Amino acid sequence: MMMRWILTHMLLSMVCFSSQAQTIDLSRSVIVVRSGDRSPAEAVAADILTEEIAKRTGLKWPIANKTPESAG
Repeated sequence: MMMRWILTHMLLSMVCFSSQAQTIDLSRSVIVVRSGDRSPAEAVAADILTEEIAKRTGLKWPIANKTPESAG
């Protein structure tokens, strides 16, 4: 529960406290995790973030283990 709270607030802080007053399109975002062995908490963090984003925005971000070629 604490990890979900931390992840949610980290994301909201990044979006809400941006120094530039402009619209940010996050509809094509991807959550990138490192490949290889991860701790149990690290392994579930991307899933929790995906669930929370979908619940609050309706956006379903995919999870990948490398940055997509089309990253802007």
